Amino acid sequence: MSADRPCSHVLSQLLGRSLSEAHRSRVHETFPIALTHAIDEVREYAVWGIARHISSTNRKLALRCVNALVTEANLIKQVWDVEAQPYPDPGWRDTIESEAAQVIRQHFWEDGFIPTNSCQPQDIKMGTGARAYVRILAILSQMPTDPVAIAVFKGTAEKLVELWHIKSERRHDQSRGISGWDYENKLAASMRLQEFAMRTSNDAAREILMPILDAIDRHPKEISEFIKGLAGIEDREPNTAHFWFVWRLFADKIRGVAWLARLDEKNSIGKETISAIFLGLFWKEEIHHWKSLEGFAHRVHELFNDLPPSSTVMENYIRFLYDIGKQSLPMAFVHIANRLRDGEPHQMLRKTNTVFMLEVLLQRYVYGRPLELKRNHDLRDAVLFLLDLLVEQGSSAAFRMRDDFVTPISR
Repeated sequence: MSADRPCSHVLSQLLGRSLSEAHRSRVHETFPIALTHAIDEVREYAVWGIARHISSTNRKLALRCVNALVTEANLIKQVWDVEAQPYPDPGWRDTIESEAAQVIRQHFWEDGFIPTNSCQPQDIKMGTGARAYVRILAILSQMPTDPVAIAVFKGTAEKLVELWHIKSERRHDQSRGISGWDYENKLAASMRLQEFAMRTSNDAAREILMPILDAIDRHPKEISEFIKGLAGIEDREPNTAHFWFVWRLFADKIRGVAWLARLDEKNSIGKETISAIFLGLFWKEEIHHWKSLEGFAHRVHELFNDLPPSSTVMENYIRFLYDIGKQSLPMAFVHIANRLRDGEPHQMLRKTNTVFMLEVLLQRYVYGRPLELKRNHDLRDAVLFLLDLLVEQGSSAAFRMRDDFVTPISR
């Protein structure tokens, strides 16, 4: 069933094998056909084959593939610019793309035909150019230390921010038809950027992510999805010390954003970003500790203590403890109590879900490990303070816990 897909993927592996002259010639003939195939899905399989089997082993060939995609997109653009029609016939467009593909297939292996001085389409306003760009990113995403890849991904970050600006200025509907940057292309570009940022060096990650970081004030919603994507990659393919370096880049920017002071207002922005930076993903119910927190959880507590006291920050920090921060308890109760003392505690606990999660966390220790709470003076005071506040909020569960907690343990 659809054997052309896996066949296009495996071609990249065959290029690195010892083959007879006849087989090698056949593979060389077929490889550019897969890369420029009329069916997008066949192309995708070919591109990911290149990414997985060529990018890390044969830089010259990987960049030849990248530049072939650039050249193809530019050939299409040249014809489009000359013969553009207000409402182009689909068959006309297919003909242009087919002719450009034939040129690439014919000259793919010729030295000098495919330019080597540019890895980005000169103009990516067309849909074809946007699709080509995303495929380029897939190939380069597996070359985390290559200067060409680093430069391209820095440009990708800049492009994403530009697209966010267009959308926020309500010019998205006007530009969508000519830009080609629909939801799928933007999502794919963002995912490739996240993957690359998680693979490259610290210095390169800081450089390529700077346009994203500088956009936190203006585009917190888009950046929240970006941060969640980074955490998802860390969960699947841990690169823990590097993840926390990148996480800290975002956390440091968030510490100084203008919308922090308005977080608790009704129509404020930034709430999604606060959720993301406190790792508010859809964790499985049975998971209460994330291995990647080991040795780095203190950074989350430091951020919580540095942010202004608010119900939004409080809710997301407690959710972090509730979901995956088990090993930060019970000492995290001290952090919560201190922040409540610094602000307006009743306002900071005004969200029903915050109270519920805090009740559950306290119950695990007041009933399950009371001696541990009572041995530490700071911890004991913090727990009593929290229970008193919850009682004032009308929590019957806290009333029972407080009664149990202050009752001496019978010998």
